Amino acid sequence: MWLRSINYMEEEIIFLKNSLSWMVDSVHSSEVLSWAENYQSRMLQKEEALDFIRNDLHKQEELLHSNTHALAENLTEYQSVLRNKIEYLEYEFLQLKKSFTEGFAAHLS
Repeated sequence: MWLRSINYMEEEIIFLKNSLSWMVDSVHSSEVLSWAENYQSRMLQKEEALDFIRNDLHKQEELLHSNTHALAENLTEYQSVLRNKIEYLEYEFLQLKKSFTEGFAAHLS
């Protein structure tokens, strides 16, 4: 389930980047360029965060396959931390998408 969420966010970032590219090509102003640079930077940060989370998920999968009783306690704690990271990233992503959409609409009008 978490991988689906990560894949979804990655696909949405690609869509947002394409929209951003279209905006920069279509609307020629320094204000739009500044706005676009800001959002491109924020999207790159989200992509990096998604890469870190994906790496954490692979680590969790390795723990699941280790079949060691001593790791069971660590796995529960690790999964809780991972869940919090993903929930926070999903929240931040939705905020980014919302503000991007609002800014996109404002610059088109």
